Amino acid sequence: MLKTKTPEEQQRDLEAARKHPVGRMVITAYRTDRPPISFGKEDIEILTSEDNVTYVKYTGPWSFSSGCDKDGHNFIEISGLSISARYIKLAPVKGFGPDHAFTLAVKGRDFGRLYNTEGELLASNWGCHIPGMNTNQPPKDIEITPDYHERTVLEFNRVPTMGFDDHDRQIGCAVGGGVRNVYYKGMVEFCNPVAMQRKLTRFQEYADYPFDGYIFTMNCHANNSDADEYSYNPAVRERILKRLGKDILKDDVPKEELIRERQAGLSEYIEGCKRKVGARPVYVEGWGPDWGKGGLFGRDNYGSIMPDYPRLIQNGTIEGVLMYHDFASYFTPEVTGGRKVRLGMYYDLNAKYFFAPAGQRNLFPGDFAAAMDWYTAQGKFDLIDLYETVCLSHNAKMQETLKAKTGK
Repeated sequence: MLKTKTPEEQQRDLEAARKHPVGRMVITAYRTDRPPISFGKEDIEILTSEDNVTYVKYTGPWSFSSGCDKDGHNFIEISGLSISARYIKLAPVKGFGPDHAFTLAVKGRDFGRLYNTEGELLASNWGCHIPGMNTNQPPKDIEITPDYHERTVLEFNRVPTMGFDDHDRQIGCAVGGGVRNVYYKGMVEFCNPVAMQRKLTRFQEYADYPFDGYIFTMNCHANNSDADEYSYNPAVRERILKRLGKDILKDDVPKEELIRERQAGLSEYIEGCKRKVGARPVYVEGWGPDWGKGGLFGRDNYGSIMPDYPRLIQNGTIEGVLMYHDFASYFTPEVTGGRKVRLGMYYDLNAKYFFAPAGQRNLFPGDFAAAMDWYTAQGKFDLIDLYETVCLSHNAKMQETLKAKTGK
């Protein structure tokens, strides 16, 4: 069961955190396959802010140490601090060069711990800044000026898989927590009426073209590590309050209910799109119920939403499913309501693998012809979804294989 903190609880955390200055911080990597920490105090600087807009360099005394815990996770510890600011962040003094192999790989929102000068653990929310993460500029095109660290903000929506000591990246926290993320970055909140209307309006542009059919691929690359903790926003809150009579900010509401509500919003969107294309077929790409957490839970970077296949098949919205892994056995009469559903499989031409049953992900690495033979031999796939088809343009052998296998 997941319970977010109420505004009152957040305020109490913040007040407790401001009674004494921050004296120590410990940041622990989530990966165990990196070399030992290879940077030191001379390579990083500490900055503080009251508004996460303008930062100043911390000039007080502090000590730095690093190590590896019993489970193989690298960590750094910064102690001897006396910081009373709301936000604290770490940044490289000069940036780490291309030959530096990063050693502190962090992810999520809880990779750090804060302690006050009395040794008490404080509430905190952790974030990051990666040059270009909120713009369309490639990181290499962003000029790192002398005041860059003072004028860049921490992003609290997510901390993707990242090495802190990799080029010019920053990590930090909000002292006392309270920075709560109400939207899942990278995945549309279809429960929001404004977002829903905008998406349906944009889809109308596609519906106006005479395409033979449409495929919905909602899989995203947000790479959040705690997808089930998102979507505590007004729209979802209102819908659940209406359906269950419970307030997600105050009551104990199982996280399955939040995911179920967001799943319903996704279904409403696909159904709305189907009404715009009429008899033309609609397909969805997706993961099966046996992937990851099972049940309603999908992959983390899918926003934990699995398409509601029974609903969409039985009400005639979708004609087929393009599977990221083989879960064809899931589509029983109970799921389909007796309706015919076309099943396809996904094949990534760039990565040279496809998602097959557990343990067979790399069954035919790099062997396109063998993979196509495998698909055909199964006798249960109506089509194959070729991803990254740009690879065909410069691979004559792959083109010939495709022609031979399809007769086209």
